[in-house]
Amino acid sequence: MEIYDLLKDSSTAIATDSDITAWCQATFGSAHEVLIDEDLRDPSGDAPAVRLHSPFKRAHQEQRLVDHGFYVYVLINSTPDAVNPESNLAEFAATEYLMTFIDKIIGAIYAAKPAAAVMEFDLSTDTITSFPYFEADLAVVFSQHLVIGQDPITI
Repeated sequence: MEIYDLLKDSSTAIATDSDITAWCQATFGSAHEVLIDEDLRDPSGDAPAVRLHSPFKRAHQEQRLVDHGFYVYVLINSTPDAVNPESNLAEFAATEYLMTFIDKIIGAIYAAKPAAAVMEFDLSTDTITSFPYFEADLAVVFSQHLVIGQDPITI
């Protein structure tokens, strides 16, 4: 399992997923953009966008596992219209859009993963700081069992 292959396969799966494309067209009026890394001196600024970046590899001494992973940055630009402003509970559509987009991205990554890998996700969202942009960071980790005698850094 090579980390860049996982990142490339995942980005291809997200970019070519017809369900994601159709949902983005219907929800935001445009297709999603998928980037592997990005020049942050001149960021694209297009939304909806998915950026896969910062691949990493780590070995566990006690569990005989090696983790391969990367981060997925998700960005949408949405006017957060209240779904039900008449009641005392205001539900904003943008947060739901962000979570739906993330679920679809996880589904695409899961479909592209190697059969022997165990996957784990760690999600953090920010729906306030960059208003009207809503963003999330998703750590994607593929774990693989080590065989005694293998170098955990080279597998």
